[in-house]
Amino acid sequence: MKFCNVHDIIEAERIIELLKENEIAAFSQESGDGVSVYGTVGFGLYGVDVFVEAKNEEQAKKLIDAENL
Repeated sequence: MKFCNVHDIIEAERIIELLKENEIAAFSQESGDGVSVYGTVGFGLYGVDVFVEAKNEEQAKKLIDAENL
C-alpha cells in the first residue's frame, strides 16, 4: 500500500533504509499519472511514492515520526 509521497528519490531511500533496518519491507516508485514529466530520474514533478505492506503501516509510521523524516 502507498505509505507516503516524498519530494525526491534521496528522501525516499532514507525512509526505505530506516524501514528495512527495522525489518519492514518497502520500495519506491516515481509518482504520476503515466505521463512523462520528469527532468531527472528520481526528481519528478509528482515526487516519489514509498510503499509498505498494509500490516506494517502503523509500525512504519511510528518509526518515521520518531526519526522526524
